[in-house]
Amino acid sequence: MTLIIVNTGMTASVVFFALGYIFRKRLKLHRPFMIMGIFANLLSALALLFSVYVLYLGDREAAGFIATVSPFWIFVHRFVASTAFLLMFVMAWTGLRHDRKRHVRLHLIFIVLYLFTYITGLLFFTTEAS
Repeated sequence: MTLIIVNTGMTASVVFFALGYIFRKRLKLHRPFMIMGIFANLLSALALLFSVYVLYLGDREAAGFIATVSPFWIFVHRFVASTAFLLMFVMAWTGLRHDRKRHVRLHLIFIVLYLFTYITGLLFFTTEAS
């Protein structure tokens, strides 16, 4: 069940980020969508971490996140996800500080990393053992 909650939250995050990107020239729309994307991401990540590390004491499979790929690809997914997670806060910081030059430079990197993480999360994990 947690996988469904995490996937739903991450999908909402992607939708909010996409809407924020579409309205990037209109700050009154851009900011709220981006902030909603960040909160959807944070809530999903907290649900994932709470489920795996608190409820199931680190047992990812018992928490309902069964890998469909080798441990190497899970490591790649986690590494890119961690990098995108940190970059999300840098993007928020540069946006709130009106540091447009850095914000714009970073957005393509963030988009690629975030979409990679989102897609691999959908493809690399299932709730059922094969």
